[in-house]
Amino acid sequence: MHVYAKIYQFAASVGALEGYVYKKVDAEELGMPALSVWTDNVCQAYNHLPPEILQEFQGDLDRTVGRAIHSLVAALGQDH
Repeated sequence: MHVYAKIYQFAASVGALEGYVYKKVDAEELGMPALSVWTDNVCQAYNHLPPEILQEFQGDLDRTVGRAIHSLVAALGQDH
């Protein structure tokens, strides 16, 4: 797969994840089994991107994933 396609698919998955977890209130509403698969896939996609490409958007990614994590902590608690 071309690197541009990898970047697009990764970005789309991360953006969709952020939107999916936004304002969810608990683990039941989040659908934990699917969420676990989703986050595993996002991590695998991240690990397949070359470091020189990641450095170009890592700051933006940190903010997007940070917002998703903030929503998850609100729904699941700090120690989940």
